[in-house]
Amino acid sequence: MTKPPLKRLESGEYDFTWVRKVLIIKMSSLGDILHATAVARAVRKTLPEARIGWVVSDIFREAIERSPLVDQLLEVPKSYWRKGWGHRVANARWAYAQYRDVTRAIRTAGYELAIDLQENFLLTALARLAGVPYAAGFDDAREHTTLLTNVQVNCRDPSLGPRGRPLRLAQGLGLHAPDPRMEFTVAPEDHDRALTILQSKGILEGDRFVVLVPATSWQSKCWLSERYAELADRLVRERGVPVVLLGGAGDRGNVELVRDRMQESPVTLVGELAIRESGALLERASVCVGGDTGPFYIAIARGTPVVGLFGPSTSVGALMPGEPGKMIHYPDKCRCYLTKRRFCPDQPCMQAI
Repeated sequence: MTKPPLKRLESGEYDFTWVRKVLIIKMSSLGDILHATAVARAVRKTLPEARIGWVVSDIFREAIERSPLVDQLLEVPKSYWRKGWGHRVANARWAYAQYRDVTRAIRTAGYELAIDLQENFLLTALARLAGVPYAAGFDDAREHTTLLTNVQVNCRDPSLGPRGRPLRLAQGLGLHAPDPRMEFTVAPEDHDRALTILQSKGILEGDRFVVLVPATSWQSKCWLSERYAELADRLVRERGVPVVLLGGAGDRGNVELVRDRMQESPVTLVGELAIRESGALLERASVCVGGDTGPFYIAIARGTPVVGLFGPSTSVGALMPGEPGKMIHYPDKCRCYLTKRRFCPDQPCMQAI
């Protein structure tokens, strides 16, 4: 592929308005994938004729596979890396074939610009090996991906937050569509499935209910289970609304701990809903209470009011203007704020809530 000359405007931004094939690299996590959908919208609005591809993990494919913002989905096997060494050795040839096929698909599609939002060395390398002439990323990217990107944008302003940072990168590439809304598509069958499950639990269409999401991927981000239990009991007794405890299959321990500490009886949904079905359920909820985790951002994307309980990660930009909700965060009481500590023995920031 011929590599067009790189142009910069007087504003300091790059000029990629000539691009017609854009590859977005954002494999995980669920919340971060939703943040990145605003970048896809910026591409679509600035370059309406452009073809948009997205590299995503097999674990979170469902989050964007129905999105009208994405023309081609390229799936990488992140689940392979989550298994033990025995599994990896036994399936190494299969995993290699998966990455090889993704590289071939990128080359065949002829993408002209790859936007690296994952900061993952392997995925960025795949794009470069596939012949993508320009790879754009953050100038302070992790995993040494700056060695592979040839277009780098300064997005270090802490006021941007996790949602604003990808948009600043898009702006630096000349993609001017400052719409921070997250995109999460729910199909009619997802609504039907969610309603059927709710009705089987005694919650009818039109009934008010509150969703609590007690688990996150980090122990340090989880609010105390006994306080979730107390909140749930008070919602049932004082407000007369059912409480749904929502979580994936891996969240069973956290969810059951809250349920076991409750005196009232909640609706417990652990591992029963697919990602989009969870989105349909959250859209029906009166409010969602949770920490820095995927379902919390799904609720925001579907317009559900939220109460965010944040600790060691930043709450900056978690809610954008016009999105209903409230953030509760005491970063001044957190000794590991923004240090990526997944475990904290006493959780002073969460104790403060």
